[in-house]
Amino acid sequence: MRSPSAALRAACRLLLIVILGLVFDPLFYIRRATAAEQLETASKAAPARFSVTDYGAKCDDQSDDSVAIETAFRTAASNCRVLDDQAVVNQAAVSLPNAQTCKVNVPLSIVGSCVGIESNGATLDFRSMPVPQGRVVAALTVNSAHPASPYGDNVTVWDGLHLMGPGKATHSIGLLVKTGQAVFQRFNVHGFGVGIELGDYAFIDSFTHPTIWNVGTGMYCPPGQVDAGENITVEQGAIFNSDVGIDNQGCGMTISGTSFDGLGGSAIVDATEGGGDLRCFNCYIEYFGPISVPIFQLGACNAWEFIDFQGGQIRSDYTKGANMKALISNNPKTLCGGTGSWAYFNDVFFGNLNPSAKCDAGIGPVCIVGSNAARVRVERSTSGAGGGDMWNVEVGRQKW
Repeated sequence: MRSPSAALRAACRLLLIVILGLVFDPLFYIRRATAAEQLETASKAAPARFSVTDYGAKCDDQSDDSVAIETAFRTAASNCRVLDDQAVVNQAAVSLPNAQTCKVNVPLSIVGSCVGIESNGATLDFRSMPVPQGRVVAALTVNSAHPASPYGDNVTVWDGLHLMGPGKATHSIGLLVKTGQAVFQRFNVHGFGVGIELGDYAFIDSFTHPTIWNVGTGMYCPPGQVDAGENITVEQGAIFNSDVGIDNQGCGMTISGTSFDGLGGSAIVDATEGGGDLRCFNCYIEYFGPISVPIFQLGACNAWEFIDFQGGQIRSDYTKGANMKALISNNPKTLCGGTGSWAYFNDVFFGNLNPSAKCDAGIGPVCIVGSNAARVRVERSTSGAGGGDMWNVEVGRQKW
């Protein structure tokens, strides 16, 4: 048996070893302090996050997750404030479960200035959402917290959300944007009467890599919105297997690198019922079957409304006869100053386009109809008929 003094000496040696180890390993303290500081800094910098599963969402595409998701949206926005200078503080993000489908049976709305959605590849399934006769129902509406000024709205995450709707024959809207300066990335929208609609206070909004399909109209900008319409951009998108690509009656839109494939009607309708101008850069339009309307429809009373199509390709894969009414109709109901709406096509490739209408200007793939057909110009463009030749199509160059 060891004596008390021996045991005491052993305890003292052990304590000395621990103390010397700490003294000669100062990085022990530094590592711990650095990790703690980093955690504290990250928690302060990151916006608050609210998972819909914490509020009861199953996201199994069987259970109705409407109440859980609405509660998560409402809770996430509860601390958001708009300051006197229109800055927004205390934003938050609502998180959806990774690659799962959340069934939603009622329309949802969210304050885009305050709350974003981290989709994580998830889907909001609105296929069972009722759409009463005579009403238009928006599945997801993004509102502004301060419509007096759109600047500062783009402070939350909008990336990769997938919306499924009750059918393209219904009076439904997938995404209704009523906020400004927002960026929507990689949205996938299908099964609605309108894929994306721009409402009041929607301007300087951007849609990057959107996929819109199996809808009545891909994107719609109606006439008569309040403080809306300026500088709407669409980049690297795809609108396909739908009736109409874009119906623009009130916005200034710039489309670039976007494909319109397999449509049953016009690719672009502009200013036939309201105002609006549209520029398309390096866009690709391809039809798989014949259509009974012009590919482009235009019809405003003055030159503030126009279509400017630069580069890109317009073609049809249908080869058994006429496959379009005309390239474009420019048919204002009246003139209210100047010479009316106009269209310009430059450096475009036209492939296998055969009109059914009697042309008021142009011929073949550049058939133009309407009372203002003379205000459509085609320059430095190529028809692929018979193999084609560089810049073998030109319309209206000497008339303007």
